[in-house]
Amino acid sequence: KTLAKVPDDMKERVKEDLEKQDVIFNKISEADGEKGGYFKAGMVEKHFSVVAKLSGGGVLLYAPPRLHQDLVDWLEQIGPVQYIVLGSNAHTTCIPGAMKRF
Repeated sequence: KTLAKVPDDMKERVKEDLEKQDVIFNKISEADGEKGGYFKAGMVEKHFSVVAKLSGGGVLLYAPPRLHQDLVDWLEQIGPVQYIVLGSNAHTTCIPGAMKRF
């Protein structure tokens, strides 16, 4: 039923993705409540951030990742972080740390 609306040239890929999702969901259910259960079940998180040096000397940080001291030191060398931009409203877990730091 789900594949009925998928274009023919994409059906195989979508089918594979749904099968992987089903495997991961079952593993997560087995590891329910276990710390790191999502990642142990095979989920992969990719996080892309952008740092832009502004013409006025400041820095724009787009979709900031979890900040570690090496990253903070590097950012401070570039210039003061003046803007923090959310990548999307679904990925906000690292924003409080960035807001507090900058």
